[in-house]
Amino acid sequence: MWKCPKCQREFKNRNQSHFCGEKENNIDTYIADQAVEVQKTPVPGKPPKKSKKY
Repeated sequence: MWKCPKCQREFKNRNQSHFCGEKENNIDTYIADQAVEVQKTPVPGKPPKKSKKY
């Protein structure tokens, strides 16, 4: 077992990638908390969203 020195969470794999901190309630809250540059980063293999025209 490996314990993250920052959050004290235990994992089976040493240095396992993870997020230290509280889990967001939903994906929209998570995205809103990210920097604007990150919010606009396209997901590989997913077509970009089209802008809404009014």
